[in-house]
Amino acid sequence: MDELRCLIHTIPHKVHVILITETWIKSEAEAENLKIPGYTHYYNYRCDNRRGGGVSIFVQNDLKHHYIEELCVNNESHFIWIHLEKLSLDIGVVYKPNTANNQEFLENYTQQLLKRKRAIVFGDFNYDLLIRNQSTTAYQQTVRENGYRILNKIDPNYCTRETANTRTILDHVSTNILNNSFHLVIVDSVMSDHKELILEVDRIISEKLRKVKYTAVDYNQLFKTMEELSQTEIINEYEDLEKNILEAVRKHTVTKTKILNPPKCDWINKEIIESIQRRNLLAYKSLRSPNDETARSEYLHQRKLVRAKIQTAKNNYYQKLFMNCVGKSLKIK
Repeated sequence: MDELRCLIHTIPHKVHVILITETWIKSEAEAENLKIPGYTHYYNYRCDNRRGGGVSIFVQNDLKHHYIEELCVNNESHFIWIHLEKLSLDIGVVYKPNTANNQEFLENYTQQLLKRKRAIVFGDFNYDLLIRNQSTTAYQQTVRENGYRILNKIDPNYCTRETANTRTILDHVSTNILNNSFHLVIVDSVMSDHKELILEVDRIISEKLRKVKYTAVDYNQLFKTMEELSQTEIINEYEDLEKNILEAVRKHTVTKTKILNPPKCDWINKEIIESIQRRNLLAYKSLRSPNDETARSEYLHQRKLVRAKIQTAKNNYYQKLFMNCVGKSLKIK
């Protein structure tokens, strides 16, 4: 920890988030003693006093953030997620030991990824991306199926662990953020037998609201002007009346600006989102076990349920909109 604090001090730029795998924390007291000034520490560790495991996230206090969730699977694999409010971004750290059940881990990992709308996840996964075997292929497929991409360059020169005889890429960074630049650097480290991964993310600028200008008539002022005109002048000719009306309309025509808000699907609600996530999980389970009739049946039932919920929500939403327009035909667009 002293070396880590020194390292942070030497970096000229602000380090917003620090993620550590295999912390080997064994108690709350140990976790509370691992502090970095100016950072909030979130942690997850083994509870059986066995050596190894554990993950930690240190978040700079200047950032508005909050803890989301943590998960420990069979006291082996660990997950922690936090949320950065300014970027609307979830940050996760994962540790999966070699001894973890591969299928069980991927099922839990899928469930974690599906919950995140915008996320970056780091971890020591113990899947070597330089080797094509069944478990690594299944892991890469899981990442792709959930809309994520691995940011590591799959090349021995960019390995994350290196010995005299081997080079491996066991530590990975993945994200579901599109159209954004990431700068990932692999740095040799004497603090660990793994190398350090440093990720710089381009500032994510939210899309500006579109503004348009349009002309409108101030009818209150127009009526007032026409009323005053009718009291002061007697108009016998149609041409004169038309001229006065057009002049009054021109005089009280103003330019306004309005913001074009992006379209919203107001029928979408939390229950539908959760149903879709459950359907996706069941679809993944059914896909992994094509001969499991029970899994297939559960997936089809959930798919039907999702469709019904969406249709009901949309019907109720549009019916309410039309009911609000009864007697107000101009509001129906």
